[in-house]
Amino acid sequence: RHLHVTDSRGDSAKHTYCLCGEGDIPIREAVQLLKKNGWSGCVSLEWELTWHPELSPAEVAMPQYREKLLEYLK
Repeated sequence: RHLHVTDSRGDSAKHTYCLCGEGDIPIREAVQLLKKNGWSGCVSLEWELTWHPELSPAEVAMPQYREKLLEYLK
């Protein structure tokens, strides 16, 4: 019912958060699989800028994630 999306590069021992589509997480495939199977839930993004100040500002990340997810849902 709810899809929580965060992209990152690396492995479980050391990873770096990044913008949607720039990491190792198969977000496109996951979203397309959910859509194919009739999913119509909500999507959320947790952008941990407080804990990871090297991240892009939320004003950049939120619209970028939105556009990528809309692209993936087409």
